[in-house]
Amino acid sequence: MPDFDILSDAFFADPYPVFAQMRKDAPCYYDTRLEAHILTRFRDVERALGGEDFSAERVDQWGKGAPAEVQDELAFFTRELKRWIPFNNPPIHTRLRSRLGASFGPQTLPRIEHLARTIVAEGLAQLEASTDPDLIRDFAFPVPATILAELMGIPRAD
Repeated sequence: MPDFDILSDAFFADPYPVFAQMRKDAPCYYDTRLEAHILTRFRDVERALGGEDFSAERVDQWGKGAPAEVQDELAFFTRELKRWIPFNNPPIHTRLRSRLGASFGPQTLPRIEHLARTIVAEGLAQLEASTDPDLIRDFAFPVPATILAELMGIPRAD
């Protein structure tokens, strides 16, 4: 089996030729540094992500092979992602999804629309009034976070 250096600068500069070669010669490639299989064909990825044959609890794989100086940051990132719905198997996934379904189902669309219109307008007004606006800091981050918080009953101060 060929060896692919998917952590190299050259790979990140132009990964497409490597992926094409992987799809041809090693569609299910095992990388020893990552300790993970890399799927390169769409149908294989689709099956792995959508089927019950594979676990959703795959966050621990992220960061393997990363330099030591970023391991602490990656550990924090990993701890947080383990709490997200897509990275949990049933019954945890089912419990979390059912809780969110009540907050974001079709019956709440009018409330979501009202909140979004109101909070977007407030955010735009704050951007306009700012002497040093930053689109991410002042709008793209706080607006959706505020909408979600309001939907879940979290006070704006928090």
